[in-house]
Amino acid sequence: MPTDRSFPTYAPRRPSSGVGAGTVLKYVLLGVAALLFIGGITVVGYQLDWWLKAENTDRQVKIDNSNLGTQTAWADQAKDYILEIEVLPADAPVRATLTRRACDLIGRLSDPYVTDDLASFQATECA
Repeated sequence: MPTDRSFPTYAPRRPSSGVGAGTVLKYVLLGVAALLFIGGITVVGYQLDWWLKAENTDRQVKIDNSNLGTQTAWADQAKDYILEIEVLPADAPVRATLTRRACDLIGRLSDPYVTDDLASFQATECA
């Protein structure tokens, strides 16, 4: 039996923090990627909000333009323009402006609101 009871000696170890340079870089890159992702989601959400607001505004304008009051007012205004055009001389400078306005209003009207006189004026004057 061995009588030498000495213990083997080991070289002292350096204390390790457990985090290497590669691990720190990985976490930094992960943080940057997360910030870019969140920023991208924010920009996309902001743009989507603007798009949805524009779509809702367009839809509301279409609803407002197709209601009875608006259509009737446009038809009445177009008839008033036509009456003014009929009493003006053919070479009057305002005649072209009134014709253009009447044609614009008739073009905005839905089919049920385009009467025969408006349709005949549109066919002859709005080409």
